[in-house]
Amino acid sequence: MEIVTLILFILVGTGITNIVVNSTILDSLRNFIVSKTKGSSKPFGELVEAMLSCMMCAGFWIGMLMSLFFPINFIAAGVVISLTSQLYGSIIDGLGGLIELSDSVQTDDAEE
Repeated sequence: MEIVTLILFILVGTGITNIVVNSTILDSLRNFIVSKTKGSSKPFGELVEAMLSCMMCAGFWIGMLMSLFFPINFIAAGVVISLTSQLYGSIIDGLGGLIELSDSVQTDDAEE
């Protein structure tokens, strides 16, 4: 696999994972799927809920599905997208925490 194809694979996989897990557009669909699977066997419902709310879990399965369209081993594809999605999610969460901290410091300074 060429480096450009690998970069495209990672960006597309991480983007799709972010859309599936965090998108407000898909909130109602995620809630519908989770509500329908909760009534089934408990482990299956919990698995579906975890898969739709976890960047690493969803990334693994999305990577495996994407391996159908890219020349990469399906296990390696799942691992690569899983790891890059988790890294992306951690960076975004960290930046969000820094922004909240910065806002609270600015608010404290303004009150003084």
